[in-house]
Amino acid sequence: MKRDFGVIGVDLHLHANGIDESVIRNPHRIYDKSLGKSQILMRDYSMNELKTVLNEQVDEVYFRSRKLNLYPTRISVSVGYADVGGVRKQFTNKTGFMNTYVITQLLWDYLSQWLEPDRLYRTMAISFGKFIPNQIKQLSLFDDPYQIKTETLENHLDFIRMKYGKDVVMRGSSLLNSGTLLERKGLIAGHKA
Repeated sequence: MKRDFGVIGVDLHLHANGIDESVIRNPHRIYDKSLGKSQILMRDYSMNELKTVLNEQVDEVYFRSRKLNLYPTRISVSVGYADVGGVRKQFTNKTGFMNTYVITQLLWDYLSQWLEPDRLYRTMAISFGKFIPNQIKQLSLFDDPYQIKTETLENHLDFIRMKYGKDVVMRGSSLLNSGTLLERKGLIAGHKA
């Protein structure tokens, strides 16, 4: 094999016979951890139905990051049209995003500005990255008291979700036809368990 195909021929022969000479002693180190959720929606969604899916995904991913005691400093959103194309944007905040209200409002303001309202949508993805520990928090006298209250409320809701299950407490909009939370309740990675 080496004479006919060179070094690549040897690699192909080993691969075809299931032989892998990779060194597995060195553990893989993850340098930039991120959390995310993406969905291919079961039908085409209109612009006003998309906000429900956005709320559900932000709630889900932010719940997972709070469970790890982390705040994201980078969030990204991606929305795909039903036919072709889409919109993707990434936002950064050095002090971290502290609650879902701020994240949802930021993402929805951007999406409502750049998405075409008369088109239909089929995919949506949310990703949080560049985490900082939630013990590191810059205090400010000018923080919005509503944001502080929502952060406290979300921490209490997390306690309820951890004790009784994630689907016990949900937004009312998740009960509408545009909500996907109840449909996906028993799924693992989008598949029936």
